[in-house]
Amino acid sequence: VLQTTSDINHSLDSLRRLLVPGGLLLVVELTLAHSYFDLIFGLFPYWWRDGHSRAPLTIDQWRQAFESVGGFEPMVVSAKANAFGDSLMIVRKSTARSVLIHLSEWQDQAWLLFADRGHNLSHALVPYLPSSNIEILPDTVTIDHISSTIDVMLKQYKHLHIIFAWPLDILQLGQNNNETTFESHVEHLCYKFVYILQSIQKYHRQNNSFPYVFILTQNSQPMHEKSEFNPTIAPLIGLARSLSVECPRHHIKLIDLQPTADVFVESSYSDILIEHMINSREADNLNEVILSLETNNRIQCFQWHYDWLQSKELQELSSKLERTIVPKNDADKIPFRLQVAPSRFVADLAWMRDPIPINNLLPGQIQVRIHCTSLNFRDVLKIRGLYPHTRVFGQRDCDQPLVDRDTTPGTDFMGTVILSHSKDLKIGDRVIGLWSSGTFHSHIILDTSVVSRVPDECLLSDEQLAALPTAFLTALLSLKHRIKLKHGQTVLIHAATGATGQACIQYCQAVGARVIATAGSDAKRFFLRKHYGIEHVFNSRDLSFVTEIRSRFPNGVNVIVNSLSGPLLQESFKLLAPHGHFIELGKRDVYARTSLPIFNLRQDCNFHVIDLALHAIDEPDTIHEMIDDVLDHFQRGLFKPFEPLTIFEPSEVIDAFTQCSLGLSMGKMVVRMTNSEQPILLKESDMNTKISENSSEGILNC
Repeated sequence: VLQTTSDINHSLDSLRRLLVPGGLLLVVELTLAHSYFDLIFGLFPYWWRDGHSRAPLTIDQWRQAFESVGGFEPMVVSAKANAFGDSLMIVRKSTARSVLIHLSEWQDQAWLLFADRGHNLSHALVPYLPSSNIEILPDTVTIDHISSTIDVMLKQYKHLHIIFAWPLDILQLGQNNNETTFESHVEHLCYKFVYILQSIQKYHRQNNSFPYVFILTQNSQPMHEKSEFNPTIAPLIGLARSLSVECPRHHIKLIDLQPTADVFVESSYSDILIEHMINSREADNLNEVILSLETNNRIQCFQWHYDWLQSKELQELSSKLERTIVPKNDADKIPFRLQVAPSRFVADLAWMRDPIPINNLLPGQIQVRIHCTSLNFRDVLKIRGLYPHTRVFGQRDCDQPLVDRDTTPGTDFMGTVILSHSKDLKIGDRVIGLWSSGTFHSHIILDTSVVSRVPDECLLSDEQLAALPTAFLTALLSLKHRIKLKHGQTVLIHAATGATGQACIQYCQAVGARVIATAGSDAKRFFLRKHYGIEHVFNSRDLSFVTEIRSRFPNGVNVIVNSLSGPLLQESFKLLAPHGHFIELGKRDVYARTSLPIFNLRQDCNFHVIDLALHAIDEPDTIHEMIDDVLDHFQRGLFKPFEPLTIFEPSEVIDAFTQCSLGLSMGKMVVRMTNSEQPILLKESDMNTKISENSSEGILNC
């Protein structure tokens, strides 16, 4: 069919662009046209090339066509034309760099190398890259230089490939590096990598494909019978894994070099590394590999699987059976819970059968059937293995305090008491509460100090009730109990469309404080103006709010409720009026150990770090009082439910966590549990599990 195209040279050029250097093109075409063919095909326009000569090319004409297009080695004809007139012709794309460098497919692409210093691998790869458009950046460049380079290259070339080799310079454990050096190196690396992706997102052209990003590490993936494993770069690998799942368009490829990157500086191995990068571009099963030099001096490619970390016995022990249940009908007979996968990928969340507690309740305890639970960003951090920030390196999850474990997401819930050893609550009472040990269970056992009975006259739905605790308790803890907000004070609330932001707005309006706010989009700012009647609403994504607030409130604001970070936090702090209060909710800069000049506190200002989870542990008796206070505000018409309220069924839990992790939604997200009438698939483990006797925590033993 090639010879029937209007432009044979253009067709061959397009086919050549699809081939890697050394790739083969096999062409079976009619090269000998018998006269009687005119009687069969002569009435078709594609049989004639220029009105009088037949379209089929002879072997010599095919040879001339390949030579004219260029980029191919001399054509080989496997055999003479058969009786019908067909011939098999084979051409191989050139592997000579002197030839390839002039081809359009090489000129349309470019390679950006973030070069390592210690091994000089990046420079060794240059001669083997399939392009002459190469830019090399050392790790000393500024983020502005990175951004401008990516902008220029995306404008100039159709295809951009990025090799991120800076991880090769991270010190290994024991190489004269202290904890501060290690943390700063890894922090700097993750920050720069994210900034690279942000620059790609910012300057990407609509008609071009997203660049392929190859991350090079060494000995960062454990393999059996190899002792050189170096976990120092694990934060970057974890970040890359999460981004590759949640942002697949960035084409992130992890390549771990073993035993060292120095091996691949040699010319023959550099060529293999580049060949792997080119061949892996469209292969999803090569997103994370190990290239290892074996004892026979051959490079072997291993695909990474998480089950490498498990023994055969453990894999057999963890074999799963599956069954389908309808939570509303079956939960009491078949309790269930959410399992966080060892991979810490959102996509790997699954529902598991939960063992039925066999122990008696302790005095002051109740068992609750959870109707609904709501999502907080803390839960997203947990299931992705990013919480808590102060985790001891290498400590197992089951060795963490229960409240900090990755495997215990969820704090807010609404449910019904089904067993009680309390004089204050009886079976059948509807309750809401704050339980830091995980609420993605169909049933939990807990102390009555952290729950409150829902009044019979309360008209809120189960889903609306489940959305309340963390948001409103954070607002009360911050504004009522910590700073004792007064009528007439001015409060700046950042990122105010989230549940906690809305709770703070409602409390401020209840006590008569003046509210100004920020939000990240036009739609969110419109929502705050329309739904809460806030006059001054500014953009939280840049520093424009600083100038606008100063012009309208030259004496500053009395209270700032903050969830921003970096320069946005630093500049916000300067907006405080004398005797002002800065309430820090996000805590990103706290755990990043960001410096904050205490000079800004000189006018009797106060800085408050609010941690509701810690407060619930240290002062659990206050939780019940605060929940009662929230319900009382609703009864008096001072509070109203969050809007919008997004409700998910248990079968949609992955979608719920995915949307929450993006940070783009307003209001609150709630997951139905035993209220759901939609079937869910349970995995039933055959491992022996039990609940500790007389345990108020209701957890599985590690």
